[in-house]
Amino acid sequence: MYSEKKYFSIGEVAKLKKVTIKALRYYHEIGLLVPSYIDETNGYRYYSLEQFLQIDIIKLSRSFGVSI
Repeated sequence: MYSEKKYFSIGEVAKLKKVTIKALRYYHEIGLLVPSYIDETNGYRYYSLEQFLQIDIIKLSRSFGVSI
């Protein structure tokens, strides 16, 4: 399912990885997780499949109480 797509919208990532859109925007704002692609015409953020592991690491770290 995942391997066929190159980029995932912020909404898709939020649903698939069970993280809020607000959190993803914040991670981008602080430079923790910069989207792979940002559409210049509308500002939409898109993430690559490789970034899913980064999201898992962030979530795991947060579950251990590691501060962002």
